[in-house]
Amino acid sequence: MDKTLKQRLIGAAVIIALAVIFIPMLLEGPKESDPVSMKIDIPEKPVYEIPNRLGTAPAIPTPPTPEPALKAPEVVIPEKPANSSETASPSMPVEKPVKKEAVTEKPVEPPVAAVAPATKTKPVRKRVRISDSGFVVQVGSFSQRQNAMVLSDKLEAAGFPAFVESGKSKDKTIFRVKVGPQPTRADADKLRQKLLETEKLKGIIVAHP
Repeated sequence: MDKTLKQRLIGAAVIIALAVIFIPMLLEGPKESDPVSMKIDIPEKPVYEIPNRLGTAPAIPTPPTPEPALKAPEVVIPEKPANSSETASPSMPVEKPVKKEAVTEKPVEPPVAAVAPATKTKPVRKRVRISDSGFVVQVGSFSQRQNAMVLSDKLEAAGFPAFVESGKSKDKTIFRVKVGPQPTRADADKLRQKLLETEKLKGIIVAHP
């Protein structure tokens, strides 16, 4: 047999033998070993006795009790009689000075005279002489007397001689507000210009009465 073939067969046999041994071990896994219990005897701790080298302490002798000292004889001194001049004087209570509280006098305020409320003085109306003949400026006509009086009072407060005069117009009573009278037509025209500038009223000049 060839030497090379022989070596190959031997190698194959070795590999097969190893496979037969190790493959089952790899498949089954390692076997768990049973726990081994070991008993350990620990000896008890020895007790050591320490001998008392010092020995028993000697007893301390108690000191002797001292004898009580002899008491000295008491000397009685007679009391001196109290002098007749010395008499017990009763203790009088001492009065404490009373502190007077300082009274501060408040300054007396003079009475304030009651101030009477100022009364509003109504403007004194100038008496217009309506009976005088001349020329007047008519500044308005109203169907109600109250409206005419309001305008007349306003003009009188401004210093104009105004008055209200009633008349008929188409069977109705009309209340006319007039300012004047002035003696001449020129004076009445000046009054009309003044009413236009100050009161913004456009009037007409009419003869009076």
